[in-house]
Amino acid sequence: SAVLHASRLAPDGSFPAAAGAPVRFTFAPEAEAEGNGVEMLRFEIRVWSSSGALAAERQVVSGNPMAELALEPGRYRWSVQWWSKLGEASEVAESTVAVAPGDDIWLGVPWRGASGKNEFRADAIFGQGDAEILVATLGFGFVTVNGKEVSKDMLSYSGWTNTAKRVLYRTYNITGLLNSTQGATLHVSLGCGYRCDPKGRFPAYHDTADRSQDSIAKLFRLQVRVDGRLSFHTGSSGWWARAGPVIEDSVYGGETHVMSAAGAWEPSKDLPAGWGPKGAMVPATFPGVQVTRVDAPVSIKQPAPGIHVVDFGSNVAGVCSVSVPAKATISIRHGELMQHEHLPDLKQFDPSRVYFGNLRSAEANDTLVADRAVKGWTPRFTYHGFRYVEVYGYPGQLEPGSIQRLRLNTAVLEKSGANFSDEVLDAIHAGSKGSQLSNLMQVPTDCPQRDERLGWMGDASLSVESMLLHFDMAGMAAAFVDSMVDELGTDGSLPDIVPHQRGGGRPADLSWSSALVSSMHALWEAGELGPARKHWEAVRLHVDNLRAQYHKAGALSKLPEPYGDWCPPPKVPGTGRGERPSKGF
Repeated sequence: SAVLHASRLAPDGSFPAAAGAPVRFTFAPEAEAEGNGVEMLRFEIRVWSSSGALAAERQVVSGNPMAELALEPGRYRWSVQWWSKLGEASEVAESTVAVAPGDDIWLGVPWRGASGKNEFRADAIFGQGDAEILVATLGFGFVTVNGKEVSKDMLSYSGWTNTAKRVLYRTYNITGLLNSTQGATLHVSLGCGYRCDPKGRFPAYHDTADRSQDSIAKLFRLQVRVDGRLSFHTGSSGWWARAGPVIEDSVYGGETHVMSAAGAWEPSKDLPAGWGPKGAMVPATFPGVQVTRVDAPVSIKQPAPGIHVVDFGSNVAGVCSVSVPAKATISIRHGELMQHEHLPDLKQFDPSRVYFGNLRSAEANDTLVADRAVKGWTPRFTYHGFRYVEVYGYPGQLEPGSIQRLRLNTAVLEKSGANFSDEVLDAIHAGSKGSQLSNLMQVPTDCPQRDERLGWMGDASLSVESMLLHFDMAGMAAAFVDSMVDELGTDGSLPDIVPHQRGGGRPADLSWSSALVSSMHALWEAGELGPARKHWEAVRLHVDNLRAQYHKAGALSKLPEPYGDWCPPPKVPGTGRGERPSKGF
């Protein structure tokens, strides 16, 4: 007889299911058997509340390992068992599931922030019980409890959304981080993210009715709940604020960290009542950005005094972590390739130096001013796309053990793989997946290196099907569909870029706005019909807008297609973009 198992249970408790919608349970039936395959006849799902009471159960006669159950907000344990057509029973497999509370859980919990301040702390006693922190950081930010980070998530807990419509938050269990009296020092560090830039490359936020309703870029909102009851939050007394050691940060420019620059703590003033982004607080139901790989240098060379060139062997998105043996000011500048001929902006090239011309205005430069030896300094409020770095001002010889690269991307799991006998095909396949990962930063972006890194929808439209085949990222793709609908105009038009904070136009190039329907279709092919059900009226409104554009243009060839087949290669290297096909293709 066969030995039957159930694996890859989802949900697995990592991310809460949205409130007000049925929870989808899935699993992979597996069998250890000789001879012909084993077919599933039926399965049973059982769900228990945190108190141990049976909350739901369902028996399903189907070969499709999926069922939906309605559950109230809370945390649950669930199990699945399945039977073959021969009557054989599988082992019982178990997992957990959380159902998010509604938006009203944030009533009375204000935002906190202050001009010129980027660090906040508070001491609190939470009481006995299971403690969770619910937190949103705008733009980038992270939280520690008694000196330990609440998660492995990097950059921002809230990703990037139109905060007038939606703000993402994440939930972490912090019970194990509390001290013996169930108390903690909460410490919040904030950076610009996509909300500010020293050179104005992101528009400033203002108190206007049509955007985010806030004028301070760096702010946060959190609450600590013990056994489900509110214990402490951003409106509680006891908060302090200061200007921390990060004196400048930018997605494009990099981070400047001066260890001696941290100011004195002073009481943090509350913001005016009702102040802050007005978007609904929505639980993130997909992974955050995390360190997904650590790379050692392939080589380190010194082309000139005071300059080290480090090669990490491949282009990915991330940051460097560096150890400095003594007091020093070091800078790390990031680039994708070495200087070579045919680069149009270089009259003379030095093949021993890194090329930065393709970064345009992005400085991609991280600076540490250390007043003592430092081990493992890592920038927290920026990221770069790079293979090479030039390190300036390092004291002595930079050794391989003193610098490493941390690859950053939304921590989606790989769902499929392929191997080819042809090494060129293998390299193309690996490169395509690597490029996709480097552009998964809670929204799918166009590039990780230059002064864009935006949610260009043309890139999403072309890539969403293959990304859903490569990675387990239906949750992230569905969230991006939500962001598209957030930017839908009253006339049904969409912009080229989502979130539509800078760049692009409206109405979008037709190939770009097609991301709305193509993403829903790809999710449907992946077994997720929820986004289409949720946003079908938005699709109808958008199709009506396309019809209106067509009638106004008078011909298919006159429809707005400013981008066409973006960036076809030139006939002569170094001469820019090649010929584009005719409109209406």
